[in-house]
Amino acid sequence: MVRKVSRHSLQISLNAIQKEISNQNLNHGGAKWITTDIFHADEEGRIIEHWDVIDVFYQDDEIFGSFEIKDKELTESNKSVVRTYLTEVMQNHKLETFNQYVADEMKEHDLSISNYAIWIQEHDVQYDFVFKVLGAGNYVVAYSKVAIDHKDYALFDIFRLDQGKIVEHWMNKEIMPAYAELTNSGKF
Repeated sequence: MVRKVSRHSLQISLNAIQKEISNQNLNHGGAKWITTDIFHADEEGRIIEHWDVIDVFYQDDEIFGSFEIKDKELTESNKSVVRTYLTEVMQNHKLETFNQYVADEMKEHDLSISNYAIWIQEHDVQYDFVFKVLGAGNYVVAYSKVAIDHKDYALFDIFRLDQGKIVEHWMNKEIMPAYAELTNSGKF
């Protein structure tokens, strides 16, 4: 069976994500996993490449809250804001520009992070490279190689933007396997 996906659109479905999480309960609910995927399809809609991050789901959060794609005409502008933010703040460490890109009341969905700007500094967050930036209206997804506390991760950032600023953030990360442990070309 060949699975077909849309080549030019980013579609995120709250129902599909909730179903996926509930279907990944292990040990009678003792472990839950959350998966973030990117599929690259050919002209006929067949999947030819795939990237994913799988991590333990530790908390009960409203995964996407009241998810609705808006402002489709701002997709490219919002992608540009996120790419510039990731380059200036996260790669070049110009933390003094953080508030140019991030709203004062940004909602962080990782409940272990009370202040994202402080967390970046306390955990020595270093974005090595941004591999993909995809968007649909007010939502932008970035897939990057990131060092946190001197450990390398494949990391998905999911941003919701409003009026050109990041107002909501989710992240899913997976520790990068050692080169000798790879069974394919790795996470990137």
